[in-house]
Amino acid sequence: MGPPPDRWLRAAALRAAGVCGVTVHEGRLATAGHLVGTREEKQAVAARTDALAVDMESGAIAEAALAAGVAVVAVRAILDPLDEALNVAPDAFLRADGSTSIWKSGLAVAARPMQLPALWGVGRRSSRAMALLTRWLCRFWDEEPAVDG
Repeated sequence: MGPPPDRWLRAAALRAAGVCGVTVHEGRLATAGHLVGTREEKQAVAARTDALAVDMESGAIAEAALAAGVAVVAVRAILDPLDEALNVAPDAFLRADGSTSIWKSGLAVAARPMQLPALWGVGRRSSRAMALLTRWLCRFWDEEPAVDG
């Protein structure tokens, strides 16, 4: 579990979400050092940590930001929920530069065809998440810091 979010950033994030009509599920986010892909693994981590989701980045980023004296809040779009298995590592689809490789994607799906429905769902949710996060980020940047008086 990472550090708590900055109070002002949290409030600004919630206001921006409200303006955009983005549904917010506020709570703990567990960070893992490896892909937690099966339903059982995800649910075990959630039960142990009381987290809403498991990711691989937010905790480390928050720790580094706080160590540098920078305020932080994590805002995530969850593409593979706790009740859905996703046992294919994201890098199975990516080139070294981070772009998607059609060939690697085809090989990954061919190696695990039962993952296709989950991958299809992640792809659909990814497109929607990018649109929502873009809209949210534009509103979030418009937020003015609160002035203590």
